[in-house]
Amino acid sequence: MYLCCALIVAWIAGRTAVKFGLPDFLGILIIGIACAPYLPHIAISSPARTFALIVILLRAGLGMNSNTIRLIGWPAIKLGSIPCLTEGFTITLIAPYLLPINYLEAMCLGFVIAAVSPAVIVPAMLEFSSKGVGQKKQIPNLVLAGASLDDIFTLTIFGATINALSTGQDISFSDMLVSIPTQILIGIIIGLGTAWILHKIYAKIPKQFFVLISCLIASGFLYWLEKQHLFPMTSLLGIMAIGFYLNEHSPHAKPLSNSLNSIWNWVKILLFFFIGTEVNISSAINGGLIGIAIIAIGLMGRSIGMWVALLKTNLSNKEKLFCLISHIPKATVQAAIGAVALTLVTNGTIKLSNGIATGELILNLAVLSILITAPIGSVLISKFGERLLKSN
Repeated sequence: MYLCCALIVAWIAGRTAVKFGLPDFLGILIIGIACAPYLPHIAISSPARTFALIVILLRAGLGMNSNTIRLIGWPAIKLGSIPCLTEGFTITLIAPYLLPINYLEAMCLGFVIAAVSPAVIVPAMLEFSSKGVGQKKQIPNLVLAGASLDDIFTLTIFGATINALSTGQDISFSDMLVSIPTQILIGIIIGLGTAWILHKIYAKIPKQFFVLISCLIASGFLYWLEKQHLFPMTSLLGIMAIGFYLNEHSPHAKPLSNSLNSIWNWVKILLFFFIGTEVNISSAINGGLIGIAIIAIGLMGRSIGMWVALLKTNLSNKEKLFCLISHIPKATVQAAIGAVALTLVTNGTIKLSNGIATGELILNLAVLSILITAPIGSVLISKFGERLLKSN
């Protein structure tokens, strides 16, 4: 009963945040943090987070199509890869000097924080598109395509890092970098193969409810395969590949995307609430200044990557600045994968680094990145977007 009341309050807090021009998930997250001391361990929190992650990945895949990428071209690919890589690897390099973690764990942290937030970016870019703002140079579409690719890169590297850490094997940083391409390739192949099978089945059983349930089950199965270490693959990328393939080849892609969007409106309440309940307030406060420094340095790395990515484009300095501020917000991906680090298990015990629970540390910094960047990025986009872009 207490949990139900807390979730209702979280929903109300989300609606209140929207009235103040902030993303709804901020209100939900804060209520989760506030309720944490009064709630026992919730058995459904981990399955709820996993389900939310699958929904996010499928939506990301369904939001990608080859026509958009071809239309926006090479700038979108650079925008979706270089900034996230510079941010992620900047944190990877500096975090071991500021925190009691090794480079593999720092890489995990870096690519949790590096992912941009579709929950903030997508609605804002769609609104600008509807108003014709920045449409002459297709800037909203460029940002949307870049954000989708950004999440693909960050989730892929994060998934490969988690695989290396969770096996409990003594894997060096260089070995990890070498293994990433293999895991990426296997993840893509298995994801596309699964999507091909689903597409053939949907031709014979076109019921929309069956399409939705079977797609979720197949995605969950890929996630389970990775956790069982049956294949050295990145299931996160495989799940996105399912969405991408169906979007390219299946007439059921649009209804499936609409169904997932409707599910997401409710799932995000569970996701951000349970993420809030997992936060260790005292640990987060103690590491606050260091965490803020790491997040700020990471954003500096992203800024450099953004500058490099947009070299030799026809964008003005104001338009380049808009692309930068549109990639500031962190939220959805951090909430979905931040707690994955909590499940790093080696021989039945939580993986530790110098006596510090690494998973808890990563989650706390992921939440801190949401609380700092989501409101700042959201306000900057809404306040300065139309000033920096030109309407047609």
